[in-house]
Amino acid sequence: MKCPYCERELPDSAKYCASCGKKLEKNEEKAEGSFLEERESDEDVSEVDKGESEVGKKMSFSTSSRKGGIGKIIYFLIIIVVIAGVYKSGIFSGMFSNKSNIVKKENKIENKNDKIHEKIQAHKNAEKQKENSLAYTDNEEMNFKACLSPEDYAVTYSSDGLFSFAYPKYIFNYSEVDEENSSYKLVFKGVEQRVELDVYTRINEGDAVSNAQNLYDELLSKVDKTYFKMRPTKVDSQGMARALVGGTASSTEDTGVYYIAVNDGSRDYMLEFYYPDSDEDDNYKEVNYVVDCIYRYCSFSGGTYQPRTYQQFLQDDMGTKK
Repeated sequence: MKCPYCERELPDSAKYCASCGKKLEKNEEKAEGSFLEERESDEDVSEVDKGESEVGKKMSFSTSSRKGGIGKIIYFLIIIVVIAGVYKSGIFSGMFSNKSNIVKKENKIENKNDKIHEKIQAHKNAEKQKENSLAYTDNEEMNFKACLSPEDYAVTYSSDGLFSFAYPKYIFNYSEVDEENSSYKLVFKGVEQRVELDVYTRINEGDAVSNAQNLYDELLSKVDKTYFKMRPTKVDSQGMARALVGGTASSTEDTGVYYIAVNDGSRDYMLEFYYPDSDEDDNYKEVNYVVDCIYRYCSFSGGTYQPRTYQQFLQDDMGTKK
């Protein structure tokens, strides 16, 4: 060991320093106390270091957390800046605009498809109507002057073969046919006056004369001014009782009417013709010739003469018998 006073090397068992002569016991206690103080001091320093380490860790964690929060804030700020730049550049606007254009195009396509469907349906309806309509009933205008020859009339036979009739080719622009019920309607639409030809049958059993007389009374009530009339009184050789009524319609004096009503004991045979008639005193107008042809062509009218020419009509030539 060393002397604490002069630092000379001494044996461990020495009680006095051979160099300076001082006693070593107290020095040992002092040295031991110094050692303990140094040890305690080291432990205190260690505790301090440990505390500083913990504080450092906490500070490091706090700093790291702050850095993480700041990083997130910066990240969101960058996203906002990017979105703002994209919006300003018009990309989003273009996207929305493109979407709007797509919707508009889809709507246009749907509208176009609807129009195509309507056209197809209209075509089907036209074809169906064509199947259930008569020839020469698509005229753009009425032309009675073009109907002054027997060849200007189209002859039609009912599907059940019970009757036939003919109509002028150049007067009507619409027609309906119900073959099942042997019913025919021809009209010129689009004018104020009624221009219509109806030919049909219906069940009406009983006494032919009585039934025909009832029809006569019914039709007579529809006429305002009568030109001619024929009330049935008997059954002819064909077993039919016939009634004829001609005049002006009760609704307007400018509309002429011509009725043929027949009963054979089982059914009625009806023909009704409505036509423009502005001059009731003129019996030789084109329309009067049309009425004459309709009467002569009708199989159940009871007429005994064939259709005649317009010249024969003007000359009161009855023409040829059937």
